[in-house]
Amino acid sequence: RLAGVVGIAVLGVLAVVVALALCLARRQARRYQRLVEAAAALAGDTGDGAAAQAELDLGSEEVNALWRQLRRLLDRSREQERAARRAQAELQALLDAATEVAIIATDARHVVRLYNRGAEKMLGYRADEVLGRPCPLGVHDPLELQARGEALTREFGEAIGGRDALTAVAARIGHEVRDWTYFRKDGSRVGVSLAVTAVREREAGELLAPGHVRREAGDGDTVVGFLFVGTDQSERVRAGELELARRRAEAASQAKSEFLSRVSHELRTPMNAMLGYAQLLQLEDVHRLDDFQRERVARIEAAGWHLVTLINDVLDLSTIESGNARIRMAEIDVAQVIEDSIRLVTPLAARNEVTVHAPPPVLARAGAWRAHADATRLRQVLVNVIGNAIKYNRRGGRVELALHDGAPGAGQLRLEISDTGMGMTPAQLARLFSAFDRLGLEGSPIEGTGIGLVISRRLVERMGGEIAVRSEAGVGTSVTITLRRAPSSAAPAGPPDAGASAEAAGGARPAGGQIVYVEDNPINALLMQELVAQRPACQLHLAIGVADGVAMIERLRPDLVLVDVHLPDGSGLDIARWMQGVPALTRVPVVAISADSTQQQRDAANAAGVRAYLAKPVDLSQALVLLDELLPAARPPG
Repeated sequence: RLAGVVGIAVLGVLAVVVALALCLARRQARRYQRLVEAAAALAGDTGDGAAAQAELDLGSEEVNALWRQLRRLLDRSREQERAARRAQAELQALLDAATEVAIIATDARHVVRLYNRGAEKMLGYRADEVLGRPCPLGVHDPLELQARGEALTREFGEAIGGRDALTAVAARIGHEVRDWTYFRKDGSRVGVSLAVTAVREREAGELLAPGHVRREAGDGDTVVGFLFVGTDQSERVRAGELELARRRAEAASQAKSEFLSRVSHELRTPMNAMLGYAQLLQLEDVHRLDDFQRERVARIEAAGWHLVTLINDVLDLSTIESGNARIRMAEIDVAQVIEDSIRLVTPLAARNEVTVHAPPPVLARAGAWRAHADATRLRQVLVNVIGNAIKYNRRGGRVELALHDGAPGAGQLRLEISDTGMGMTPAQLARLFSAFDRLGLEGSPIEGTGIGLVISRRLVERMGGEIAVRSEAGVGTSVTITLRRAPSSAAPAGPPDAGASAEAAGGARPAGGQIVYVEDNPINALLMQELVAQRPACQLHLAIGVADGVAMIERLRPDLVLVDVHLPDGSGLDIARWMQGVPALTRVPVVAISADSTQQQRDAANAAGVRAYLAKPVDLSQALVLLDELLPAARPPG
């Protein structure tokens, strides 16, 4: 009985213990179940639910401690995941931002793992069309791949073909840059400079997705894929073609300018003699021509000067169109330029019986009409425009000049030249600025070349202004030149009055002295001899080259030196430079006489110290005035 009682007691205790153990086990199981559920919720939730689950009380310090540790691990994992996503997004954004560069990453079997927007733009394939698939063979030129594969097969001694021709060199030495022809999805071709880099296992990182195929490199390292960076060479090719075209155009323009300069020189040299002797015949006092002969000589001279004007205009137009026309912008007194221009066209106005009326003198007060322009070029424009207003006017007609302010606040100055001439029809106005178009007046007795206004408009535009023309047939024409007004109010002193200088020279005693003329053309030398004969007190000495001229000048110490620019053994400007270095000769004036009248040659003459530049054909009256200005006055008899 005792044993039975003890057994029953033991069984009761065991039952209680088992019951308590089961209860505790179920309770602990519920805690761990809650722990698992909370962990699952935390792992799967990215919002506020995760934060709520993070504050659970699991009823046991040990389980709560385990939950806290698990929570920290899950938070750390979540943070790393977010960082990885941010890095991947930044990388993709960076690659997509490179829209002008195609970036493609593949594994070792050319399966595309990364494909940016630059590649989409270059090749025309969307990312979802190529990611996870082998790069389409259609983008490669099969002939190029075949030729490259054959070359690499011979080089490496193993069969290489297909896409491997792109990566064989990079797989062995690390990288390769080569030009390829790609075909876009639409079938068009594009030239690409492709840089191929082998991605090895230690460098792969997150560039390639897990599960990539590895290839053993020759050095024992593992090649896990390739990175392709391509740049479109179409713009470079087009830029190269444009640069080549620009150079060819510049060369053609330079050749054209040199050709025109050479032709001008070859034409001016014989015309210098023709026009020179025509002028001498009219200046002849001993064997005077009768009126009939003088009229014929005058026609020869007029035709010759017309041809010279045509040559000058063609050269001017060529220089302006090639962009070589030199414009020296400065603040100028427009009223002074108008006065100079009117003085130059006065003989033409007198011959045509046309009156030129300038603005009242009060308008020329200091600082009233100042513009930002090139005085020489503006004078050239005004002489041309006023000359046209005179030539195409009627007998007894008028040419009116007026100065006005431009639009309010525009900072402009307007110069208007109006005439009472024949005017133009709308059809003629539409062709006004066409080169060599004389608007149907080619057969008229009025001289002209048809390019003067073209040159004038180009020059005004180069000075930042504009030129406009209004005309009515039978009524007249008005030309308006708009210039930029200069802010300064200080008026520079105007140039000396050329007419007054000539008058003073004509009234003074003729010049006298020793003259050395360096000229290789015998006809031009003879012409200069006959011209100097108009000044009996002068004595002319002729030299035929630079060396001969230097020796003669050093021996004679003349009062004036005349040099042709182009000589057989050098340039006449070399003589002027040499004289600047000889103290006894620095004060002796040098005049250059040349058929090359380009601005570049004139600038070179000024730099060499030349006092004046006479372009062939030489105007003999202008040459005589220059002799009288530069030479000392002749001594009176006895």
